[in-house]
Amino acid sequence: MDEEHWKWVFTREIEEREVPHAWSFQIQEIHQKPEGWLQYTLCAFGRFCCSTCGRFWASSKVHVVFYIKMVRKTGQVMMYVFKQKCKICNTNSYEYPTFTEENIEIVINRLVTRILVKYFGKLATDEPERKFIVSGNQTGPHDRGNCEACASGVCDKGNTDPYRGPYYSVYSIYDTDETESIPDQTCCCVIL
Repeated sequence: MDEEHWKWVFTREIEEREVPHAWSFQIQEIHQKPEGWLQYTLCAFGRFCCSTCGRFWASSKVHVVFYIKMVRKTGQVMMYVFKQKCKICNTNSYEYPTFTEENIEIVINRLVTRILVKYFGKLATDEPERKFIVSGNQTGPHDRGNCEACASGVCDKGNTDPYRGPYYSVYSIYDTDETESIPDQTCCCVIL
């Protein structure tokens, strides 16, 4: 995962939308929820490639979690992207997803909108949210044994949203602080 590119997109969005104060951005290598930070989780479309056998697969909802904190006019953001294992190789190695440039921009745009709403009381615009760019066939049952989000308790149920169908491709968000937990949610990982 190209941390420098994510930082660049984040910095550009912060500047373009004139978000007050200084902000830093980093990607966590190991998922750790820091106490006292706002948690913002969404799902995006990503593609995976097995580093062992070369198999490709896609997921219409790759969990991305952000931890946000502001102290003395300095904002900090930490991001963690949940990974998946190849179902063919059965290795214990999780693979990082790749995202299109457009999907990275959409993820960061939604993060900055959340920052503006939560920390600065700005109202969300009336503009419709951009939808993630989804490509490829995403059919098949959810493979809980190969989903890091399931193993971490973030993605713990099959996606059965009756209003949006079994492979809903927009996103879900959960804001929590250190006293709240993420509510039960439908699973959003489809592993082919």
